[in-house]
Amino acid sequence: MSKVYFAKFNINSEIYDVYSGKKELKSLLNKIYVGLNEDIELSESTGTFKFTSLNKENNLVVNGRLVFYGPGTHTSYDPEKGDIEEYLDEHKARYIVFSFDIENEIVGFVPQFGFGHNQFLKRFGALVEGCADIGEVQLYLESDIESFEERIKHLKRVSEINVELIPPNNDREDFKALFGSEAEELEETGATKFFFKLTASSKKKIKTTSAYVKRLIKGVGLGYGKMTVYGENTSHDKVTIKSMDDTPYLRPIADSEKTSIPEVAEKTRAGINDLQRLKTNLRVRETEQSNKPTK
Repeated sequence: MSKVYFAKFNINSEIYDVYSGKKELKSLLNKIYVGLNEDIELSESTGTFKFTSLNKENNLVVNGRLVFYGPGTHTSYDPEKGDIEEYLDEHKARYIVFSFDIENEIVGFVPQFGFGHNQFLKRFGALVEGCADIGEVQLYLESDIESFEERIKHLKRVSEINVELIPPNNDREDFKALFGSEAEELEETGATKFFFKLTASSKKKIKTTSAYVKRLIKGVGLGYGKMTVYGENTSHDKVTIKSMDDTPYLRPIADSEKTSIPEVAEKTRAGINDLQRLKTNLRVRETEQSNKPTK
């Protein structure tokens, strides 16, 4: 059984123009839909990558493959010689099937051996930037935020939290909700990526139920960043929990279906529905807690 991974797609360098009304998010997303093509090829030191087999649905969904090719070696067994044979292929290819729901800003994909999720995120973002004139974009793996929070709860002590966050895609109000009293000053900097590091002294611990930490976790759960938590379990063993690596949001797909574009598209649709429900629950929960009267 293989797994479908999900990534939150974010407009990044143009986000403050969206906040100010100079540009519309919907217009930028439409630009991506129209711009994605199979002609753009980009290169790395080890090879070239591009989109292939693109299929654009009417509801701003684009399905296809992201192919990476370059010099490589094939190995096979020759029964007549009783030995292996190797031969060089200048265009040895690996690919990942994906389904990009542009309106919901989520892409589902199935990593392959030799073509992992980190490589996909980097290459997918670069191709989108190359195909559509929308500036820089940012993708984060969607986290199973309930599982992430549960793992944090089981820590005896949290000594350090590292967070990377970007401005939300929606509007300035979401930005204020995420960054709280610091939002206005952060926006004034013009920066589009923020890093936070919280540390406790050797005899203290970070209160993960505090409003500040819970707000950061919410940002990660909504797909606007990633978090790494360092702490100790009840046996005093050191533990590291990474939102993207340790608790990614996944959905199963049969090995026989992982290279099928229609099957990956269908699994992605179902996964997005469930993921959106989890995000809605997260927003409601945080709103209810913030509205509770303080004692």
